[in-house]
Amino acid sequence: MSVSPSPSPAVEQTDKRAVESLLRDGEPAWDAISFEVGCSRCGYNLRMLPQPRCPECGLEFDWRDVLDASAWRSEFLFEHHWRHRFFGSWLKTTWAGLRPFRFWRNVSIHDRIHPDPLWFLLLTSVLWFPITMKLVAWLGWLAAEAALQVAGKYESMRPLWELLNVARRHLSGVRFELSDLDEVVWTLGFLLTGLLAALAMLCGLRQTIGQCRLRTVQLLRVVAYASAPAFICLGVCFVLVTVLIDTVPRSAPSSLQVCVRIGAMTVFTMCPAFFLFAGLRRYLHLPHAALAAFAAALVGLLFAGTVILLIALSR
Repeated sequence: MSVSPSPSPAVEQTDKRAVESLLRDGEPAWDAISFEVGCSRCGYNLRMLPQPRCPECGLEFDWRDVLDASAWRSEFLFEHHWRHRFFGSWLKTTWAGLRPFRFWRNVSIHDRIHPDPLWFLLLTSVLWFPITMKLVAWLGWLAAEAALQVAGKYESMRPLWELLNVARRHLSGVRFELSDLDEVVWTLGFLLTGLLAALAMLCGLRQTIGQCRLRTVQLLRVVAYASAPAFICLGVCFVLVTVLIDTVPRSAPSSLQVCVRIGAMTVFTMCPAFFLFAGLRRYLHLPHAALAAFAAALVGLLFAGTVILLIALSR
C-alpha cells in the first residue's frame, strides 16, 4: 500500500482551464499528470484510482478539488492572507473561529496548507487568555459598580445588593491578577505546555481516531484554528468560575466545595474540547471526534499541571 506523506496539488493557479485540461469526462487524464496526487486527509497516493474515493481513509472528493489547490483558497483565513493583511486576517480568523461549526463549514480539507502561519497562530494563541480575562474582569467590575448604585437605592433589593457587592469585590481582585511578570510567564508557560501536549496527543492517536493515518499538518491546522477561540472562552470562564468559587462560603459543606471545583475542572476541559471537536468532526469528518477532543483537552490540562507542579517543587 503506497502512502504519500505530503500530497502536492499541482495546479497553483486560478485558471480553471488548466485544471480541465487534466480531466477527461470528469476523470483524471493520468497520462497528462506527471505529479503525485495525494489524499487531502491521509496522504494516500490517488494515482490511477478509478473512483474519487480514497481507499485508505474513505474520503470522497471531486477530482477538481484535489488537482486545483487554489480552488478553495479562503477569503479570510490568516493562513492565506498573512503576508498582505496580517492583523486584519488574524483578527478576522479569530473572530470567525468563535463560531466553530460555521467556521469549518467554510474551510475546505483540500486547501493547500501552509504550516508556518499555523505555528504562529498556535504559539501566540495563549496571549488571548490574559487579554480576555483582564477585559472581562474590568467590564464585570464596572457593571457591578453600576448595578450597586441602582440596587442601593431600594431596600427591597438588599439581598441583590449584598450579592453584587461580593461579586464586585472578587472581580476587583481578578482585575489585578497576572500583574506580575513572573505570574504572566508561568501562566503562558502552563497554557502553551497544555496546548502542545494536546497536539502531541492527537498526533499520537492520528491513526486510531481516523481509522487511518491522518496527515500531521491537518491536525496542526485544527489545533491552530481552535486554540485562540478556546483561550478566549477559557478567559471568560476563568473569571466566572473564580467569582463563583470565591462566593461559596467557607462554612458550606465540603461536598459542595468539592462539586464546585470538579465543575470548574470540567468547564476548563470541555471548553477547548468543544472547539477541537468542531474541527475534527466538521472538517476532518472523523468518527470518534468527541472522544479524541476530550482526551486531548484532558491530557493537555493534566500534563501542563504536572509539569508546572514539578518545576515549582524543584525550585
